[in-house]
Amino acid sequence: MTANAEITQVGFTEHYISEGVYCRVFHIKEGDIAIGALHLTTHMNVLLKGKITIAIGEEIRTAEAPYIFEALKDSRKVAYAHTDVQIMNIIPTTLANVEEIEKEAVDTTPFLDTKYIANIVQLIKET
Repeated sequence: MTANAEITQVGFTEHYISEGVYCRVFHIKEGDIAIGALHLTTHMNVLLKGKITIAIGEEIRTAEAPYIFEALKDSRKVAYAHTDVQIMNIIPTTLANVEEIEKEAVDTTPFLDTKYIANIVQLIKET
């Protein structure tokens, strides 16, 4: 991990909706730390590209694409990108509008618990 890693709130760049499912793909640049939204539903994630160390709650894992993992309801991901990364969230829904789905599926209030973030960043550095 570089000393000048940038910490960012994840911004989603691609949205896909099909019957019963909403997928969104976001990108994290190599060397950045991303803080995801608080998820209000259990859903699947697919690491499409790259290598990442990710913390979900207190669990930390390093993975390389392709990699599939579950994020439980009320979880938030903090991730360090070893390379440029693309991750897809797969979220169940009956809605068809991105704004409505996100209101139902995630709490987008910025996460500003700096003590938690510092602890997770330290744990990630140690892996």
